[in-house]
Amino acid sequence: MNFDNLIPYHLNFFFGRANTAIWMLAKYIKKTYKNPTIILPSSMCVSPANIFFYEKINLKFIDVKKNTGIIDLKKVIEFTEKRKNCCLFYVNLFGNLSDDGESIKTIKKNNVLIIQDIAQTFFLPDKKKNFNFFFGDICITSFGYSKIFDYAHGSYIFFDS
Repeated sequence: MNFDNLIPYHLNFFFGRANTAIWMLAKYIKKTYKNPTIILPSSMCVSPANIFFYEKINLKFIDVKKNTGIIDLKKVIEFTEKRKNCCLFYVNLFGNLSDDGESIKTIKKNNVLIIQDIAQTFFLPDKKKNFNFFFGDICITSFGYSKIFDYAHGSYIFFDS
């Protein structure tokens, strides 16, 4: 399968393990931002949090919405309005897509780097044609038993620059 024709990003990198890809993202964040904070949904797998913690990146867990399992974007906005050097690890959990394009735009205006985990939603149809499914500055997907691509293991990172 040729991913280059499926996604709106120019740079794609494959890693043998998803945690390796996240570790590379953590290294990038640490190098790019002074005293960065990574915002994580409270319901996500603990492995990414451990990686960011190990790299001495500040962690902020924010609750998820009960009906979707997706991080509460209103709370993300409240947190990022008063802080600099924030990154959001946004997880499209259980195939749920964000229903709030305006909040994503506000978060981007707050200069927040958005890392979008699309492992459980890759190739799902976008019911709202006015909202771009790929809104992360960096998108990451992984392969395995609980993902759209059940291919042993591995990870892809997509971004423009």
